[in-house]
Amino acid sequence: MKCLLSLILLILFSSSLVLAQPTPGASLGVYLADVNEARARDLHLSESRGALVGKVLENSPAAKAGLRENDVILRFDEQVIQNAGTVYMLLTEALPESPVLLKIVRNGVERDVTVIVGERQGESSDTKSNPEPFHRTRTWRLGIKTTPLSPQLAEFFGVKGTGALVTEVEPRTLADRAGLKVGDCLLSLNGEQVGSSSDLNRAFNELFTKAKGKMSAKIVREKKEQELTIKAEESEN
Repeated sequence: MKCLLSLILLILFSSSLVLAQPTPGASLGVYLADVNEARARDLHLSESRGALVGKVLENSPAAKAGLRENDVILRFDEQVIQNAGTVYMLLTEALPESPVLLKIVRNGVERDVTVIVGERQGESSDTKSNPEPFHRTRTWRLGIKTTPLSPQLAEFFGVKGTGALVTEVEPRTLADRAGLKVGDCLLSLNGEQVGSSSDLNRAFNELFTKAKGKMSAKIVREKKEQELTIKAEESEN
């Protein structure tokens, strides 16, 4: 009887050891970071929440699903993601080889991505401590406020065609250093015509990035066309 009791206790103790072992959890195979206000502005997000993908490991579940650097995870199945830690917590509860539906933002557009998560091996890479530097996309601001040129304004300022009237120049900005002034009519940036003022900042950022920090601006000042050079200082590159 004593031997039988000892055997039962040994079986129960062994079972409790197995049950007490933590489950390995799942892995996406990405490095994650929190989305702060600065990153939200850079990535054109409406609010500073989510988990930012800083790096996607080769042949990982995330790579196979098409996740990319600078994607922002907003939802994990039905769970709203506030930060990178939320993703890590949900991965510890997920079953390896199971599908997870992620809602992400890429280049300002929301999309759904289904990932078949893998098994987490030892130290998971899906943490908010990113050992790789975050490759943030630089956003360039010209530093002006404009209004579209109506036909009447165009005639008054001596402009033929489309453009934008500069109504404000912020001090110590790219525009200020280039010599742009209130009352100038901006016609083109690196040969690209300037459209509505709502598109100007986005167009400038894209063109200036492509031009690697130096570009020409055609303006009309006192009814005469001029060309200015807009360039970044060495410390800004």
